[in-house]
Amino acid sequence: MDEFLDSLPSALISCTSIGSLEKAPKIDNLNYSDVAKCFMYARRSSIHTQPLPSSSKEIKKALHMLSDTHCYEMDTFFSGYMYPYEDIPDSVLDAIRIQCTNLDCKRAFRYQMQAFDVLCNEVRAKSSVTTSSAKLGNTSSLLKLRQILPAIKYVPKVSIKHCHFRFIGTLSLDPSFNQRVFAASISFRNNGQRPLILKVTQIQIIIDGVKTESKSFQGSGDSYELIQGESIDLDLSIKEVTQPNFTEFQQILVISINEVLKVFVTFLVLSPKQRLFHQRFPACMVLNVVNSPLGTYTAPLMLQIFKHVFIWQKGLSSAAVIRLMMDKSANYRTQNREIMREVLRIKELLQEQLDLSKVLDNFWNSFEDIEGFPIGRRYKLPPSSAQPHGYSPAADSPAFRVSIGYDCLFPNRQTWLPDCLTHASPEVSMGLILLWLADMDAVIFEASFGIEDPIAYLVNMPAHLRGIILWILDLCCALIHNSVKNGATGRGLALTFTNILMRRKAEAFGDAGLGTPNGDLPNSINSFFGSSFLSEVEKRQTAVTVFLHWLKIYAYRYEKAL
Repeated sequence: MDEFLDSLPSALISCTSIGSLEKAPKIDNLNYSDVAKCFMYARRSSIHTQPLPSSSKEIKKALHMLSDTHCYEMDTFFSGYMYPYEDIPDSVLDAIRIQCTNLDCKRAFRYQMQAFDVLCNEVRAKSSVTTSSAKLGNTSSLLKLRQILPAIKYVPKVSIKHCHFRFIGTLSLDPSFNQRVFAASISFRNNGQRPLILKVTQIQIIIDGVKTESKSFQGSGDSYELIQGESIDLDLSIKEVTQPNFTEFQQILVISINEVLKVFVTFLVLSPKQRLFHQRFPACMVLNVVNSPLGTYTAPLMLQIFKHVFIWQKGLSSAAVIRLMMDKSANYRTQNREIMREVLRIKELLQEQLDLSKVLDNFWNSFEDIEGFPIGRRYKLPPSSAQPHGYSPAADSPAFRVSIGYDCLFPNRQTWLPDCLTHASPEVSMGLILLWLADMDAVIFEASFGIEDPIAYLVNMPAHLRGIILWILDLCCALIHNSVKNGATGRGLALTFTNILMRRKAEAFGDAGLGTPNGDLPNSINSFFGSSFLSEVEKRQTAVTVFLHWLKIYAYRYEKAL
């Protein structure tokens, strides 16, 4: 009867309270003190050590800190600048490639140019024995960079256009087609008074997570000299297909300028023919999400599809949706079981019917003048909106009649989606959202919550992971805005999404038999209970407190923007 539970992540089973309740065997080594600590950690809200911001002044201060969330990204580039006159180690190059391919191209370029400007200013300051005017604070990476950078007589002045490129599509056996579609151009211009030398010093290729020596990707050369006022376009393209059936093709090039300054160029091709769940970065196809009261952020394509369908189904005001949340689910175990059965059924249908290449083609075909677009336009990811066209934030019905024409944000009303998804109930759509997040092949919370405060933790989080958090907070703020209708509570949402996002370290709870469908505890529990279990409980409770901080702060911004 409960076989379907085997197909669900244990975090989702515990959140929705659909697991069967059976008495656990006696545990001799679990004493009164251990039980008391478990209850203390489970009940504690950390309000005395980490009180939630209560005044508008505190919240505005936190929002100001959160508006400057590019330090992590710049530090990643700084780590690559610490190797003048020599090759960058693979581990550092990997970090830069991962960061750039997991962001939308414009944002990655903006972060890199900010870091590049700091690099140029630091070299000039060192060469003239002056203090740099960079207003970034003395981060450890910047302090280390200042010590390593050489003093040179002349610092090149160069302008750069475009460094990061992403394509969605399947490679053709026709090389000429690939060179027309999967092609990019980087522009350099010498704005200084002396010549400068551009040189491609390193190339790294990764196909489906494996480094390769494939020659399928080539640039137009490797060394160039630019005199004053001269510019050059470096053309890159895939010329030869040696492994056409890949999911991810990643390429990073390091271009040095007079050996000291370094520019990183990434080239990413993602196949739309991939699994819909258990996705990872960057295969999950990150979209740039606009029109949110929380600001612009990035989110995976599947999450955006689920959210738009959820809003179309009036899910924001649905009480049945909130019954899936951890604070209410225990009272609706039977109903939630049926919902999750339906979620699994829809998941199987989606895996059979939902072709992402068809969805994207259908979206681009909705544009009346698509024939006039450059051919490469159809092989790029479109921007998306935080809510469907015609909907205001937190609204579950359009603010005005949606025109028959198209809108340019994905997914629009003309975008094809399977009937099994669009005709599902809103609680099933929420179940799909929770399932997708629980199945995601990524660690969202990867640092100790006890070391940093909630704001610093979010600021120092990689941008693509921060995008997932902001996507969830955007959804939670909309649900809380409709709490009179749906019964949502901030703590219930925090408990649910923290439990879904946290990956169990060393399967701590699983090893203890906690969160399993039948609740059985193995004999190894005697050696497990103690510090590891208690620290896991404490970590999870701290995570809930952190999430509540974020929700409190961003809910303030959300309501102010409405």
